Amino acid sequence: MVVAVSGGLDSMVCLDLLDKLRQEYLFSLTVAHVNHHLRPDSDKDQALVEEEARHRKLLFQVRSPDFTGESGDGPEAQARELRYAALESIRQEVGADLIVTAHHGNDQIETILFRLQSGAGAPGLAGIPERRGRILRPLLSFSRQDLEQYAQANQINYCEDSTNRDESIPRNFLRHRIVTPWQAKVPSLTKQIQHSVKALQSMEASLKYLIEQYLLPSVGKKLGAHWVFNGHLFDMLDEDLKIRTIQILDSPAEPWRRKDWNSLRQTLSSRKTGLLHPLPGGSYLLRNRNQWILRVKPLPKRVTVPVLPGERVELPSGIFVWNPVSGKTIEEPRPGCEIVDEDCLKAFGELVLRHWQDGDYIQPLGMHGRKKVSDLLIDLKVDRFSKANQYVLAQGKEVLWVCGHRISEQIKLTPRTRNQAELLFENLVTGL
Repeated sequence: MVVAVSGGLDSMVCLDLLDKLRQEYLFSLTVAHVNHHLRPDSDKDQALVEEEARHRKLLFQVRSPDFTGESGDGPEAQARELRYAALESIRQEVGADLIVTAHHGNDQIETILFRLQSGAGAPGLAGIPERRGRILRPLLSFSRQDLEQYAQANQINYCEDSTNRDESIPRNFLRHRIVTPWQAKVPSLTKQIQHSVKALQSMEASLKYLIEQYLLPSVGKKLGAHWVFNGHLFDMLDEDLKIRTIQILDSPAEPWRRKDWNSLRQTLSSRKTGLLHPLPGGSYLLRNRNQWILRVKPLPKRVTVPVLPGERVELPSGIFVWNPVSGKTIEEPRPGCEIVDEDCLKAFGELVLRHWQDGDYIQPLGMHGRKKVSDLLIDLKVDRFSKANQYVLAQGKEVLWVCGHRISEQIKLTPRTRNQAELLFENLVTGL
């Protein structure tokens, strides 16, 4: 187990509680500290945490990620992303199962208010979950006042972040001007908010289950890394339900910001074929005529691989096989295969398998003239995602096979064919 310790009140209390549990239940515990070097006293915080780990005879790990402050979501968001990435690298290095953070009830209230003002919607108002993946937050049911009382009773040393009083920082403004006075009026505020959060999280989990189990199969079909939605049926859905469905597929563990919802709302209202919309979780949504296509994984990197007879080539998103069948005659090739004149194929010299490029051309089977591969793909109504992942067998700019679609006239079987070859390409991205 890795515990994130900044040196502040909440994380030092969390460290003390976990260390006591460790002594009773005998599990391993690593103290992790992330120093962004953004404050003059940050090294002092690091020294305090390191000394505490040494005193408790615990492994201490520190990371200092590069912080540029150049982020579309602001410096706080970038610092948070870097912090979690650093904690994950420590977890992997020490072979731990979990990362424990010290988020408490007041953090929950601040997060909900912050998301409320940014228009995050119902998923955002579900707050911080107690567990997400390998991240565990066991203190969400306790208020900061509870932690202060524990620290005092157990003589826990901690440092105060010098920026915590800076009310120009949005979270600090919410903390000092809204949450603290509110909590003074309603002592049970933390518990009441946490009760509401759990109810919202339960509702969100139910909605997610209904979308995944019942809605998605009725309006869409999964093909490899794609979700293909029937445009007519999908467009009939309530707008927020469409967005929620896409959000679940793109980034199920993270709520979107208001700008993400509004941006997608505009895209969904468009009928323009070929419109490509990037999503916060790294997916892409494409309008393809009467369909919506969601690509859940990033587009593949473009590769070039030499091929030889008898070889099986495994690509990031496909498998290619050149199977010589000399002396045999194959009347009916297997699905996904092409039977070609192997001697004509070899006459082109060194062949490569690669993604198609601008300027590629082919003499399609049955045609006298050449045709641009880009035009052929348009004629075949290949969607934008599949085009980006389209492989060709080529020599220079001369394409001999647009894999899975069309071979060149120059390698077709003829009465003069002496040796045949079976070409196979299985696209693992689309399952075609």
